[in-house]
Amino acid sequence: MAQLGQELPGRIDRNIQGAQQWMDRAVADKNPLLIINGVSQDMAEADRNVLVLKAINPAKGKEYEALVSQTRAKAAKAQTTLRESIIQATQMPVEQYTGADVAALRDQVKTAWSKAHPDTRVLAVVFNTPGWNRVTRWEWSLNTSATGDITGGTWRKVDYDTIQPKVIVAFDQRVAVIYPVDVRKDHTQNGRVSFHPWDLAPEPDVRSLLLLERVAK
Repeated sequence: MAQLGQELPGRIDRNIQGAQQWMDRAVADKNPLLIINGVSQDMAEADRNVLVLKAINPAKGKEYEALVSQTRAKAAKAQTTLRESIIQATQMPVEQYTGADVAALRDQVKTAWSKAHPDTRVLAVVFNTPGWNRVTRWEWSLNTSATGDITGGTWRKVDYDTIQPKVIVAFDQRVAVIYPVDVRKDHTQNGRVSFHPWDLAPEPDVRSLLLLERVAK
């Protein structure tokens, strides 16, 4: 027990150092999720270590409990500051596609989005890539029977154009969220165009948030 009491301060120090490294990386990568996930993991381990240390050495345990609390407060402040700096830096996507079908596609994207997410309000649709990308390859597909047994497989040709416009959706009174929509033009189906809106995020990635004042209608 005495040996454990001597080891625990070092373990807690490493937990705190680990949390600081996550904070530094979050700032460098502009990703608050690294603070939420990485720091939380280190802090949870530090809490367990502090609990044991307080049982062995109450005075030392209280000392390290204060250090862990300071680190947690520092992480919370860093997360708030980083989140706001990212929001302030995010600009409205710039329209780049100039194809003759852009107006029709924009209307179809709005329709597909509203059908998938009827409770949202679309503020804008932006085609922020210069054109379609062609995808051509052969894929191996498994064949299954009516009972679900695998009976073999066949090669299937994949040949389509793809483009990914962005839908700007109202989120609250301050910000909107930028969501992609995958659009495909299938050359194996006489050029049939399909639209695949992304799922809504209950807690959107801060990197997808856009100030409403920057949304160009």
